[in-house]
Amino acid sequence: MRGLLNWKISATVLITFGMLLFILGQQPSVGSFFAKLGEKVPLRWGEESRNVSFYLSLDKKIDLSVSAKRVNITLESQGFEGAISDTSFRATRLVITDFSGKFVLNDSVVIDGNFQNSQIDGVNFVNKKIQGNGSFSSLIIDGLEIEKLELRSSGRITVGKTETRFENESVIIEKPAGKVIINNTTEIEGVAKKILVGGISTG
Repeated sequence: MRGLLNWKISATVLITFGMLLFILGQQPSVGSFFAKLGEKVPLRWGEESRNVSFYLSLDKKIDLSVSAKRVNITLESQGFEGAISDTSFRATRLVITDFSGKFVLNDSVVIDGNFQNSQIDGVNFVNKKIQGNGSFSSLIIDGLEIEKLELRSSGRITVGKTETRFENESVIIEKPAGKVIINNTTEIEGVAKKILVGGISTG
């Protein structure tokens, strides 16, 4: 008899508590508080975000040295020079599909590898080897995968619905994959295994 009474008291308390939560949840301020408790903030200063889609915008060019695999490259230049097999060229616009090989980017671009298709100032080439270097005014690399991108810069990064602005901070992105757009600035859009922003030593 006593056990039945205790059960009824417990049930009454639970029902009353549930009704109280429901009523409080209808209040805008309290409801938003509960909603925020359930939100996952993708990125905070000095913390990491894993397996995420992201967009990164930097106020400067970045340096890269990678072994690229089947990337697509579009390059605008005042004079990019090189050779496709035994044919020398000097181009203002270079479009390469499925390029695999050495890719170095700093103030200029160096490429050394093979491609499936290429168009150089309107002339088409198929399944050739290419070597070239030169400055650029605009560069797009689509399908690029990097083991780790580590830099210090100012800009903004968006992970999920959260945008984080930073100034002269360390940015570490592990295993980024996606599209890179570079002119006087840098934009990267894609996915990454892990992202760290702020409070991280670059040494």
